[in-house]
Amino acid sequence: MVGGQARLLAFTSDEAQAALLRQALAGSGIPRAEVRPGNAEAALQEIGAGQRPDFLIVDIEAGETALFDISALATATEGRTVILALGQANDIAFYRNLRAAGAGEYLLKPASAEQILAALAERAGTREGQASRGEARTVAVIGARGGLGASGIAIGIAWILAEERGQKTALVDLDLQFGTIPLALDIAPGRGLREALEQPDRIDSLFIERASEKVGANLFVLGSEEPIEDRLTLSEAAVATLLGALREKCQWIVLDLPRGPGLQHARILAEASHVVVLAEPTLAGIRDAMRLQALVRESAPGAELLLLAAARPTTKSQNISMADFERSLGQPPFLTLPWDIDAETRAAAAGKPVPEAARESRLAQAMRRLVTRLAGAPKVASRRSLFGWLAGKS
Repeated sequence: MVGGQARLLAFTSDEAQAALLRQALAGSGIPRAEVRPGNAEAALQEIGAGQRPDFLIVDIEAGETALFDISALATATEGRTVILALGQANDIAFYRNLRAAGAGEYLLKPASAEQILAALAERAGTREGQASRGEARTVAVIGARGGLGASGIAIGIAWILAEERGQKTALVDLDLQFGTIPLALDIAPGRGLREALEQPDRIDSLFIERASEKVGANLFVLGSEEPIEDRLTLSEAAVATLLGALREKCQWIVLDLPRGPGLQHARILAEASHVVVLAEPTLAGIRDAMRLQALVRESAPGAELLLLAAARPTTKSQNISMADFERSLGQPPFLTLPWDIDAETRAAAAGKPVPEAARESRLAQAMRRLVTRLAGAPKVASRRSLFGWLAGKS
């Protein structure tokens, strides 16, 4: 729909279903409604181009990718769009997983005009509640090279959101064998994350409570330290179900993504509202950052991509000027993280995040700037409200 925002968009490549959709929409009274050929990928492209419909109907195929597609659409629309999925899988577990991933309703094909109209009417009545449920934002953090401190950045972001902003936040380390987040926070790695990914049907709010380690009042940490000899695969459906359950509980989800094989980066990045890529100004760093940039733009067109430059010491022959760094990547870094070994050492020794262990350090201040970009400026209590509170206590 060129030149305006659609109220309802429907995507299907099934001509018979398309005809039923047009029949339903003709009697719905919804203005600016349109049925288009395509699937969830086409819908994501429209969202990435700026469309924010009140209702979105998508034709999906049964399987793991369906859950990621729905979750990615819920994330891209920031939970403000009611999503109706159409499919042929008549399975209660699949239905529950779709709902957890962000679908407002799931109808079996061929869905009649009456069924479509009834689902739209019911979901229109609960649209505000549906929007609030899906408002959790997801930040994916990934280092273009190893050893740059991406895990420390993920920890710092999550801690600031939880402790300084008072937001319920989940921090998930998806490197199940070599992840460092539990170690960095001096908490015991558990089997909760692996169990969640191996048995997604068990995932609910109670399971999340038991599987995560709580740090402070608002931070829930999911991390593991699985045996090196184990062969682990991350099921796309399981990750989508886990993130759907975390959205029910938290306002923010911070993902620490490893670079190694076995992780479906494209599908997981599609979950993100923000992607933070940490790169170093070296030839190898620029090469890998460019590859990650391309992956993010293809997999998560609706996500905000934030590039950070890591000021790590390198030999003179490795150094690339910042001007060449920016020119190669086509954008300046949002910020350059300072080389602050003192702050990192204090944090490691205390088993705490840098913003807590070295609160006034340059690195901690850089992390707060990053969180401000993600979440906006922190709210400051006015003098009037403080006086009012004091008067009420007297």
